Amino acid sequence: MGGVRPEGLRGLAPDAASADGLAQQLGSALPLGRPGGRPEEVAGAVLFLASGQSSFVTGSELFVDGGDEQQ
Repeated sequence: MGGVRPEGLRGLAPDAASADGLAQQLGSALPLGRPGGRPEEVAGAVLFLASGQSSFVTGSELFVDGGDEQQ
């Protein structure tokens, strides 16, 4: 469940409390303990790569996935 948190998952649960429980259960399998990231977390990685701060970065992959190894 790496990447941005899919809000569509909330539709799989009958109510908000169940949706939060589902998210917690799915997130417990990830190193960061939550399913999906926030859009601003992905944007931060993009801004870094687009900025001069990444001028010495080459041939690397940057995974913004919360540690999800299944991707």
